[in-house]
Amino acid sequence: MEELILMNVMEVDDLIENGMAIRRRRYLRPEDPFTLNDNTFKRIFRVPKELAREVINILADFLEAPSRRSALHKETKVLVALHFFATGSYQLDIGYNTFSGISQASVSRCINEVTEVLNRPEIFNQWIRFPNTIEELRANRRSFFEKFHFPGVVGVIDGTHVAIVPPNQPNILNTFM
Repeated sequence: MEELILMNVMEVDDLIENGMAIRRRRYLRPEDPFTLNDNTFKRIFRVPKELAREVINILADFLEAPSRRSALHKETKVLVALHFFATGSYQLDIGYNTFSGISQASVSRCINEVTEVLNRPEIFNQWIRFPNTIEELRANRRSFFEKFHFPGVVGVIDGTHVAIVPPNQPNILNTFM
């Protein structure tokens, strides 16, 4: 028995000497998405590079700077959130993207932080504005009708429709209660 233990110790010792026992993790640096061509960048993030840079610059003052707690750069945070907003994809898939290479938890924090910043009044009011007077309302209606021939439209909101499928079994709610 002692001989077997001694052989195992010697084998482990040989592995350590040859550098095979301890595998060090290699962290690959994510690729810079701004090196993509314009069409590919727009397909992934749904905005042109110039607009992405503008959004990053606008939000930068309000985002947490890279630190030991959050090592992600502000640019990465915004691009991860933009990718999520654009695709509505699963957070894990976005994290595995070669342009971010971060965990699902980090993707979630990026989305949360960027969303909070976008909802700050000083940011929100730059981009979203509703008519304040009857004259502005009428001007919007007239403009929409002239451009798109839709009567009575005063504004538009973008969104995604999610199909809600009814259960295929009767009284399915009772099953889970």
